[in-house]
Amino acid sequence: MNRTPIAKLPTAFHTIVFLVLLHVMVPNALACSNDMALVCGYWMHTPKTATFQNECKMREQGAKLRHTGACADKITKQARQPEAAKANK
Repeated sequence: MNRTPIAKLPTAFHTIVFLVLLHVMVPNALACSNDMALVCGYWMHTPKTATFQNECKMREQGAKLRHTGACADKITKQARQPEAAKANK
């Protein structure tokens, strides 16, 4: 009966733990490209928006995609509300 030596078990265990921690602690290990594809991103539960160079860089900062293009190039719902009120008068 072949048994694995006890001395090898901690090494294998430590390797597995290291790989799991690496995956959990560094989810964005790959670097983002410098492609210019502007996107407007926002952070959950805040009104804050920002224009990012591309979607990868936006995700690195923890933001979600609002729309493609710079943030100032599209009218937000808050900006449309006064226009809608004028149209109903």
